[in-house]
Amino acid sequence: MEQLTSDSLAVKEIRQYLTTSAYAASEITYNTYGNVTITKGAPNSSNQREIVEVTYDTIVHTYPVKVDDVYGEFSLTTYDYATGQVLVSEDCRLP
Repeated sequence: MEQLTSDSLAVKEIRQYLTTSAYAASEITYNTYGNVTITKGAPNSSNQREIVEVTYDTIVHTYPVKVDDVYGEFSLTTYDYATGQVLVSEDCRLP
C-alpha cells in the first residue's frame, strides 16, 4: 500500500511491483463520508483500465445503491434503512 492521505489515512493507491522499479498502480477515490466511490485498476498492456464507480444512498450515505463498470454493466440495490437489509438487488447490462 502506498500514498495514504494525511487526513484520514485511507489508501489512495495500491502498487504491484513488476520489477524492483516498475509497478502497476491501482487507484481508489473516496467521497466526503469516507466511502469508496471509484476504483481504477492498473493499466493492462493496451493501457486500458478496469473502472468501477459506486453511488451511495442519500439518506445515511452508507449503502451502495448503484455500482457501474466500464462494460456498461451495473447493479442496483434497495435497502431497508432501519435494518440495513437488502430489499431488492438487480444486475443490469446496457444494450
